Amino acid sequence: MANNEHTTNMGRRTLLRGLFGGAGLAAIATGLSPAFVRSPLAFAGTGNMPGAPQFLILAASDRGDPVNANCPGTYDHDGISHPESNDFAKTPLQLGSVSTTAAALWSNLPQWVLDRTCFIHHATRSAVHSEMPKILRLMGAVNSGEMLPTLIANHQAPVLDTIQATPVNVGRNVNLTAGGVALPKFQPTALKQLLTAANGPLADLRSLRDQHVDEIHAILKQDGTTEQRKYLDARAQSREDARKLADDAASIFAMVEDDGVLSELLAALALFRLRVTPVVTVSLPFGGDNHSDVGLQEEIDQHGDTLEALGLLMATLDTFDMADQVTLASLNIFGRTLQSDPAGGRDHWSKHSVSLMIGKCVRAGVVGGLAADGEDFVCTPITGEGIDVPYEDTLVATGKTIWAATGTAPEVIDAAIPASSILTPALV
Repeated sequence: MANNEHTTNMGRRTLLRGLFGGAGLAAIATGLSPAFVRSPLAFAGTGNMPGAPQFLILAASDRGDPVNANCPGTYDHDGISHPESNDFAKTPLQLGSVSTTAAALWSNLPQWVLDRTCFIHHATRSAVHSEMPKILRLMGAVNSGEMLPTLIANHQAPVLDTIQATPVNVGRNVNLTAGGVALPKFQPTALKQLLTAANGPLADLRSLRDQHVDEIHAILKQDGTTEQRKYLDARAQSREDARKLADDAASIFAMVEDDGVLSELLAALALFRLRVTPVVTVSLPFGGDNHSDVGLQEEIDQHGDTLEALGLLMATLDTFDMADQVTLASLNIFGRTLQSDPAGGRDHWSKHSVSLMIGKCVRAGVVGGLAADGEDFVCTPITGEGIDVPYEDTLVATGKTIWAATGTAPEVIDAAIPASSILTPALV
């Protein structure tokens, strides 16, 4: 028993170091920048930018879910197969000022969510599960060779004053790297146990806050600049703020009951509330690798479960006043065939995929489209409003647009990803 307990404690300490680093918990408790906590006398200012910088939940999966088969844009063409269920009947859907149609269950999302939701039709041009890392690198279009979530996290970290500048992965069907090093996966239930235990890091943030604020005050009183003292006075949160932060995170984690899709989304929200990371990756199943899905039953079930989870996430964001701080987007390995398969299910399809975006900086609607092309339907070039993106570049354009939806300036994105264009019709 003693050896098991020692192993468990070692695992907890390793996880804590991985999530929070040296100054992480102190930054959470005080509300101050991790860089300021580490070295207040060397701190030259905050990286915060005007506007609406966003945390990002990026749903990614190497399974190739058929989210592309029943969303807005797919009910405008004869020959596209949809499940025979009332939840997938062609139904009017209002996305902001755009009137469209989709599977009925998309209309279950609250209208305020639909009014900041955009569907982007594109093509990954890959039909191989193992090429997911290439998709996240936008097929070589990223200058640094980093994956898109890592690139975004590295940029957003000083903007959002997060503890770490790498993404946290809670998704079952995606593997991430940063600087060529594989990042660990964290199960939602493990994070809950780690952070909300009676002797865990959230147990008494107020005492931790008092300790570090007092220490920094003493340092700056003797040797600090006026600007550093002003930053401390303006940014240090009160003891009540620290308690509320811990209570909010604990309340969100209390809703985590398993390691399913809703729990992944809630874990992401709790990590954002604690300012751990700018980006969390999850997996949103809409049918999975459904080659042999007779009657498309898995597609029916998973669409229902995932959209219910998205609705609950959005309600939780609203409850904790974070709806304007968090953007959700998806980027999968490939889409699924749209015409019926006599054997049941859907096959890999490299020529049409759909990314979903929901957030404050997102213009509601449908960007891009699809057209019949012999054996199935394919993504069309994306044109209009000053953009002209050929079929071959739609993946890169989608990746750049997901980054832009976090509030990042176009020139920053273009410098990191020179190819293609940001899809401005998808952004406010």
